[in-house]
Amino acid sequence: KSAISKSMRILRFEGVAGLLRRLRYRPSVNPADIPPPPKLAAQIFIKDHGCPALRAMMTHFLAGHGIDASAKPIAGQLALHIGWPEDEAAIRQGDIVMLSPNEPRFSPSAPATARLSLIIDHDPARLKHWEGRPTGQPHRIALPSLPACDADAATWHDYAAQNDVALRRLLFFCGWIKADQIDFRPVLRAAPSPQQLCLSLPETPSRTDAYRAAASNQDVVVDALLQLPGWKGTAHSYQRLAQAAIDLDLSELLIFQDDCDFGPDLRARLPLIRQLMAETGADMFAGIVTDADDSVHVGKVISRDGLDFAVLNKSVGLTFNIFGRRALERLASWDATTHKNRTIDRFLSDTEDMKVLTCLPYLAHHRSELVSTLWYFSNARYDRMI
Repeated sequence: KSAISKSMRILRFEGVAGLLRRLRYRPSVNPADIPPPPKLAAQIFIKDHGCPALRAMMTHFLAGHGIDASAKPIAGQLALHIGWPEDEAAIRQGDIVMLSPNEPRFSPSAPATARLSLIIDHDPARLKHWEGRPTGQPHRIALPSLPACDADAATWHDYAAQNDVALRRLLFFCGWIKADQIDFRPVLRAAPSPQQLCLSLPETPSRTDAYRAAASNQDVVVDALLQLPGWKGTAHSYQRLAQAAIDLDLSELLIFQDDCDFGPDLRARLPLIRQLMAETGADMFAGIVTDADDSVHVGKVISRDGLDFAVLNKSVGLTFNIFGRRALERLASWDATTHKNRTIDRFLSDTEDMKVLTCLPYLAHHRSELVSTLWYFSNARYDRMI
């Protein structure tokens, strides 16, 4: 009965073409089939397979977050392998492997990878290979390129300090720390003003590469937080960025996702967009509205410089946005406990008396050739719906 009702709704709003797209672009993986991330404990067995400097760095980092290294395996608990073992039998079901700078013995097709719950990688070529595997087989976390194994202790110390957020992403994904222990203020401080942020998962480098074709030297790529289901990681990413902006007393923040397809005039129109936001008192600008129902109202229409702008009372979708102060405060108020079943864009759309500026036709789109990292189906499925 519910399937029939859903099909009728799709036919009503998207037509036969929309229904066919739903059938054609089905999810590559059922979210219910994705195994949970590994859970860390207060003690973990860390086994070095040839890079003692990396083991020392990770031991020190984990200890700083309340996880002590054990000298021997702990029954019923996963182990963290530093480097690939010479004997793959050393890898037990559910273990984690952190690949070291030089891995002559490792192959992504190694049978032992099927026993891993998580692989921590830093090599761009291998990360692109992992993209072809279903999520959770095994899970993947990316780190920036590592120093050489024989680098001195100071170099490894500097690496940990410079990549603190990247290492904390690992602990967050494994459920050991909460999102409020991720601080994006250093990222915002280092970004040119006004801040233009591309939110991208380092675990999907092909998407980041696709974005770079339209990149500006003003843009800063921010590593999005990873959590399952994927929309939760997105929500935490926006919440932490918004909180960082508020802490730094910023009046706006421009954020777009790595599958954003920039219209030919979007970047050139940013001064006009900001001018109209000020004139209308808009809380945010939406480059594209990905979903709308009868609760969406048009408060005002403005024709300027050959473009038609509209002020709406809400917007769904976060492909490209400029968030003003009120929108940032709303984003920062999202939390996983209170709003655990609410995506952050729909949470934002529920804000009373919100003013959203947009332009028709839209100045931003999404790249249809890419696969959604939230829902695991082709972005082309969205086209008819939008």
